[in-house]
Amino acid sequence: MYSEYYQAKVDQKRTWFLSACLRAEENVALSRAVDDEKNVFEFFVPKDQESDFLKIMQVLQDKEIVKTLEKKPNRFI
Repeated sequence: MYSEYYQAKVDQKRTWFLSACLRAEENVALSRAVDDEKNVFEFFVPKDQESDFLKIMQVLQDKEIVKTLEKKPNRFI
């Protein structure tokens, strides 16, 4: 089973909060920084967790923690 792949630009001062939210929600996604200078994170999301992940991301976008979110082809396939 392959994961869905997302990239997001995140508010630098609140990246810790983003990681904490994802861990608190049963590790709904694996996240890591792709570009520290541009604050770009990538997320690997199991298909059965995608709707939960998107709900969390919407809340974080509403709070301006996540600036952009984009689904992309998984770069490891």
